[in-house]
Amino acid sequence: MADTSGLSAQLPELNMYPRDCTAVGSCNNMTENAAIGFTRQIAGESANAEVDRFINEATLLVNTMTLDDPAVTSSAFNMGMGDPMYMRYRLIQALGADILSRVYTISTAMVSLILSQVDSLSAWMQVAFAAQVALVVGAVAVFVRVALRRVRIEGRTLTAMLYLIPENVMAKDAPRIAKFLESGGLIVDLSGLVIGGGEGKTKS
Repeated sequence: MADTSGLSAQLPELNMYPRDCTAVGSCNNMTENAAIGFTRQIAGESANAEVDRFINEATLLVNTMTLDDPAVTSSAFNMGMGDPMYMRYRLIQALGADILSRVYTISTAMVSLILSQVDSLSAWMQVAFAAQVALVVGAVAVFVRVALRRVRIEGRTLTAMLYLIPENVMAKDAPRIAKFLESGGLIVDLSGLVIGGGEGKTKS
């Protein structure tokens, strides 16, 4: 199963797709050397294919140089400039250098991709934070509005109940409240009041 979140899936144009190396100076200024088999066609392969080619060529070279036949092994270690194994060795060098340049390009693109994802995530986090703040402020505003409305209703109810009490009863049992109601709330006499015990007696 293909990795949909892997490097090849994230940057397919740099990993899975071939590239055009026909123009001079293209493909990181690669130097073509047909004598060793490193052509622009090979350099134009996808990065994954070039890595596979590098591994296969290196495996063939190592296997040839580690044969059990001493004569063949000695010949391999004393190969000349025109020897096919030497040409393969130089091809491996050219493939390795080209792969390194492509890895640098891929790493640069990966850093840019990560930074863009971080910027996008940061923007979403800011939007989410602003939305949460708006929700909290809205909830507090609704709560305060509902709570104050209830307090106002209860306050009006209590005030109305006070006016329903006959004036003679109010003047006899709660003279301070009677004075408060007569003054329209301008006069508040709290002297002699005992917390939790209702209205106390004024000392003579």
